[in-house]
Amino acid sequence: CTDNNVNATDFTAGTVTPRNTASTLNVCGAASPVLSISSSLAAFGNVCINTIAGPNSFTISGSNLTTANVDVAALSGYTYSTTAGGTYTTTLSITQAGGTFSQQVFVKFTPVAVQTYNGNIAVAGGGAPSYSVAASGSGVNTAASVTTGAASAITQNTATAAGNITATGCSAITAYGIEYSLTNGFANGSEIGRAHV
Repeated sequence: CTDNNVNATDFTAGTVTPRNTASTLNVCGAASPVLSISSSLAAFGNVCINTIAGPNSFTISGSNLTTANVDVAALSGYTYSTTAGGTYTTTLSITQAGGTFSQQVFVKFTPVAVQTYNGNIAVAGGGAPSYSVAASGSGVNTAASVTTGAASAITQNTATAAGNITATGCSAITAYGIEYSLTNGFANGSEIGRAHV
């Protein structure tokens, strides 16, 4: 940005890097465009597969931006919207007027496999270098948890059995009850009788 009228110091040889109107501006004496995240994205934790969690959100802030759109890139398992109740898509392209910018981005998490979905959501645009937002969540498919107690009031024909479903897990419980057998420690499904509640 300084012309000394001496070509030997004003110019240097370098690799050709063509530019156009979409390239980041280098305005002499102007502050550089900057994007940052003013509020981070809360972790989603363990979420049952094929269900939707959220929305959680993060806020993009920018200064000295050009008028180029601010883009939120895709990350597997996550969708975005600029409003909590809006339409969620795998990417966002947010129009903005340049200069100072602030936008809350709402995020939903929909795991489809039992795995972790940790990664970085890339945010770029407005002539600023890209910025990453950390996202974390795991897809799980947990079974229901059951605790049992000792049987009581046992007679030749009746007994009172104790049991409690402590967590429903990821699948709907369609039936529950007890199994009984004349054999101690019998395997599930090998009972001589079954009582459903």
